[in-house]
Amino acid sequence: MSDKAVEPEIENATDAHSKPISRFTRWYRSPLFNVIVVGMISFTQPGIWNALNNVGAGGQQEPYLVNGANSLTFGIMVFGCSIFAILANKIGLKTVLILGTLGYAPYSASLYVNNRYGTEWFVLLGGATCGLAASALWASEGAIALGYADVHNRGKFTGIWLGLRELGQLIGSSIQLSLNYKSGERGKVGYTTYIVLIALQCLGLPLALLVSPPHKVIHRDGRKVPDPTKNKAVMKEAKRWFALLKDKRFFLLIPVMIGFNWNNTYQGIYLTRYFSVRARTLGSLSSGIAATAANIFWGWFYDTKFFSRPTLAKFTWTIFSVLMLALFGWQVANEKLYAEAVPKVTLDWDLPGFGRGFAVNVMFRFMNESHYMFVYWILGAFFDDIETLTLAVGLLRSFESVGSCLAFGIGAAKIKPMINLIIAFVMFAITIPSTFAATFLVPERPVDERTRIEQESVPEDSRKSVENAVGDALRRDNFVIVGGGASGLTVADRLTEDPSKTVLVLEYGPFDTHEPSVLVPGLLNLTSTPYWFNLTSTAQPHLNNRTFQVTIAAAVGGGTVINGMFFHRGAEADYDAWEELGARGWGWSDLLPYFKRSETFTPPNASFAREWGIEWEEHLRGTQGPLQISYPPYQFPIIKDFFRAFHSLGITTPRDSSDGRANGHGIECISDVPGVGHNFQDHPTMFFINTFEDDIDPSIDDLTSNQTFISEQLALYEHSREGAYTIVNNGGNTAAFVALPQMVASATLSKLLNYTTSRMDTTLPYSIQSLYTHQHTIQMRQLATNNTSVQETAFNKGFLPITLLLHALSRGRISLNAIRPLSAPLVDYSTLSHPLDSEIFVQMLRFNRRLLQMPSLAALQPRELVPGANGWCNPHSSILVVLLLWERELMGEL
Repeated sequence: MSDKAVEPEIENATDAHSKPISRFTRWYRSPLFNVIVVGMISFTQPGIWNALNNVGAGGQQEPYLVNGANSLTFGIMVFGCSIFAILANKIGLKTVLILGTLGYAPYSASLYVNNRYGTEWFVLLGGATCGLAASALWASEGAIALGYADVHNRGKFTGIWLGLRELGQLIGSSIQLSLNYKSGERGKVGYTTYIVLIALQCLGLPLALLVSPPHKVIHRDGRKVPDPTKNKAVMKEAKRWFALLKDKRFFLLIPVMIGFNWNNTYQGIYLTRYFSVRARTLGSLSSGIAATAANIFWGWFYDTKFFSRPTLAKFTWTIFSVLMLALFGWQVANEKLYAEAVPKVTLDWDLPGFGRGFAVNVMFRFMNESHYMFVYWILGAFFDDIETLTLAVGLLRSFESVGSCLAFGIGAAKIKPMINLIIAFVMFAITIPSTFAATFLVPERPVDERTRIEQESVPEDSRKSVENAVGDALRRDNFVIVGGGASGLTVADRLTEDPSKTVLVLEYGPFDTHEPSVLVPGLLNLTSTPYWFNLTSTAQPHLNNRTFQVTIAAAVGGGTVINGMFFHRGAEADYDAWEELGARGWGWSDLLPYFKRSETFTPPNASFAREWGIEWEEHLRGTQGPLQISYPPYQFPIIKDFFRAFHSLGITTPRDSSDGRANGHGIECISDVPGVGHNFQDHPTMFFINTFEDDIDPSIDDLTSNQTFISEQLALYEHSREGAYTIVNNGGNTAAFVALPQMVASATLSKLLNYTTSRMDTTLPYSIQSLYTHQHTIQMRQLATNNTSVQETAFNKGFLPITLLLHALSRGRISLNAIRPLSAPLVDYSTLSHPLDSEIFVQMLRFNRRLLQMPSLAALQPRELVPGANGWCNPHSSILVVLLLWERELMGEL
């Protein structure tokens, strides 16, 4: 590629990467901060609206005009919520959220004008502006609360969002009560109340500007998600919306969306008809407290692990149904008593019988808020990706608006309160069976719905054309390779060496467009890329049921487009173990000639090799292969201190790291082979984060914080492909491999290797189980030697951020989703299911702490951040307790 072609890319990359990812930035871009901001927006907008509504009739003496305006609001929202949900996937959630803050204040202003001057038309106009704004806000705020959160935090984040919304009611109601506490009679709220509440609602717009778009949110593990608005068309999103509407799971939730909160209109009439002004304001305050309590309790309860998600859904709805039926019975008795009373009843807190009439209203408010938590939690259990959640939330709010529109419409018709209450009871009763049926469809973990919805939206003739094209290819080409990643393309390259053969490679993703993040190692951004195939693992029971991103690519070239790795041959002992297990011809001595044929090794220049002690063996290296292998032409100075620390522990640098010592269902089933997908192995990771009090100059942090250093290094890379940008971003530039005997004393080693447990799937045929057992025996033998590494540590940013367990004994599986075969596969790591893995992590922690006390590193004054005494772990905890905390919070899969 010419310099002219590279230059603009490098300049653009400089702008994109000039700002540091500081602790503040990570906090500001975190899911928690964004959900808190959305909760504060909800507090200033619907929270204040609820405060007015729950005092009865928007604070007016008669409820009918306000009920009419509310009916207009929800009538607009019937269509508006879904329209804005579709638009959000095109123009962005943040833009829609901002629009949602513009229409609530005019409605509150109309109530002020009506209260003071008697103007009625403005109330209806305010209801219309509120309907438009609420459509946008309701479609976006719920999608952010659910979509930004990890699956295991969705209950908590929903509770935070809705709980902060109730803060609006608590503050607004407190203001109302302070201004109206002397009024023990029926009437309307003082107009000064509205001025304070309107001022609070004006804060919504500046708060909305603080929210991060989805693709800029940084999760705790550093993960980002692709921009959901890229390559989106409004009509395509509308088709996905319609496909979601036909989904059985969503269809069964429609009755509860429409009918559960029907009683809200009656509660407004009930407060206005039978309670004094100050009792109504107290009711609004108490309702806010009850709703906040519901948000806190259910937010905690839904994220606990007492029950599986399917069991939790059934249990919760059963409790809801029983409690609501009891409350309706209580409310009917009260309505009959007060409606027939002579003279008219005006309940006030200093009068007898107040508690009976007041408590039922508070209980209804608790249950109505619990309903919100339940429905949002179920949506989060059904759907995973933020695009589908945005559409689902929009649909939910549309049907909720249908119910509210009809309920407020009936409330504006001046029918008897008892009839209104009976209608609310009937509407709730209708919701019970369908919602209970929906709970039977709740999975243990949500599934990414994008692939399924897109497939179901494809017309039948399009499906046929694809099938015909595939059939033609199978008849035309000699070979069809599914998957155009590094492995698939390597096989295709070898097959096409025969000019008489034709090969078709099928790849889900596109060709990359030579972005700097693909071409320049130092600009690698692992997950914020259009080439990332968004896949989440199943919940891991040994890691507190956390889920993890499975980082694979959807692009021609596969993982090579989005990932950066060390070039490192496997261990001689591993390949010889393959041969011992029956793979004849796959031992180290058999494969070494092929390794050499595959590479062209370029040694470093002599001065760089001397400075860094780099050596290599010519007889182990190739000179004419397709893989270009070389040492990074740059190292950060602190790497020498790490080398010295390892040498102090008796761990030497190998002469050549490649010498083998390795230390330093919609698918037709063609053949159902037992064991396929089992024995899945990956590298569990441990976060052991340290920083150094002594300044290190330069360090890899300078690539995000030092503009002068950034400019110098980008210019050097552009000119000669040298410098700091030759190092993979976040991947480190040097790695150390440590064997178990190098970490622990012989007595501890004997104790660790005394484990004989082999965690195999007992449903598999005996022949496969016996093979796994044999593999387990060989691996235990390998762990006792210095020829098999247990720990890999990549040096980066002047500390040890990630330590990998290379030879985990835990085994997982990859399987098709039995319910949705055409959706993404289920990836189950089963991390730490074997007890020895946990024990080895304990020893790795102890070893790494000893490493940091070696003179070369101790001189830099290391300070442990995670899991040290000033981190998440109790300083008085034993090492085993620290590890257990790690298992739940600080470990994952790479």
